Amino acid sequence: MAANNDLSEVAKAHALIHDRLERIEQSLCGFVQHVIKEMNVTLADREWCRIDGDSRSKKAISLKRALDEAGKTANQILEIDDLVGVRAVVLRLSDVERLSKAILNSSALKLIDPRPRKTQDKLTGYRALHIKGKFNDGSGEVGCEIQIRTELQDAWAVVSRKDLYHKEASAVIRRLMWLQAEHLAVVDEAFELIGAMSEDYVIRPIAMPKSAQVAPVELEAGR
Repeated sequence: MAANNDLSEVAKAHALIHDRLERIEQSLCGFVQHVIKEMNVTLADREWCRIDGDSRSKKAISLKRALDEAGKTANQILEIDDLVGVRAVVLRLSDVERLSKAILNSSALKLIDPRPRKTQDKLTGYRALHIKGKFNDGSGEVGCEIQIRTELQDAWAVVSRKDLYHKEASAVIRRLMWLQAEHLAVVDEAFELIGAMSEDYVIRPIAMPKSAQVAPVELEAGR
């Protein structure tokens, strides 16, 4: 059952744990960066992944929305399962799988009971892989989430959140949102095939015979 918390009360509750959440966010972000650096040892490409600057602990307004939707009150703030979040953005769909497996198999992982789940929002078409779990910082457990998206998934998430998140939209706009998300998903699949084929085959430009080459055209003055 939805609740309607007072924002000031949520802000007070958030202020009490803000510094704690910031420390957890730094630790979680450092862990993901550590996994990426370990993977880079065996990967020639150093630009396949980045940590998004929007890695964060939830702000008061987002917490109010989450509490309201969950039917919880401000004093239940620690029951939100994604209080702290870190986002990694990768090039291709296969990189999503590769990074998620490395995170889950890492001996340095501090998340308790990590649960990976592919997310696809039925309204906006948002896609990502989320790994949720609990982080125990010595003072108790805090719900955390690691998001992994491709560059195209991330671009659509940013645009759809800015223009459409928690806003009323007509049936036509909702249909357009879904179609655009599907279009980007197809492009992601194409990028995956391009990457796979470029690794399997040596692609060289086709040399044209001199007889087929076209001489440059000189333009007359005044034309």
